[in-house]
Amino acid sequence: MTNYNGGTWETHIYDYKHSNILFEGVNQDSGNMTWALCIPSGTFRWPLEEHIIGTAKGGVITGAYRENGHAFGQWAANRNKAQDWYLHPTITEVY
Repeated sequence: MTNYNGGTWETHIYDYKHSNILFEGVNQDSGNMTWALCIPSGTFRWPLEEHIIGTAKGGVITGAYRENGHAFGQWAANRNKAQDWYLHPTITEVY
């Protein structure tokens, strides 16, 4: 979700740039959640069932990709940080 020009807009990878998953009447406050990922690596390791991919709130980093400086939550909060997060899984929490 991207805030732009006073509204909240869905952000998609190029192939789906005209697709909409939300529609009028739905609360569009996504809490800045990540809805989809385009991973530049064929060796990506998915989090185990019921394990979150990662968060970073109040200085606490959690999830299947939580190595400080390389954590998914750090990247999700700021796209200019931890850009290699997908290369640093917590081995006990991924397939």
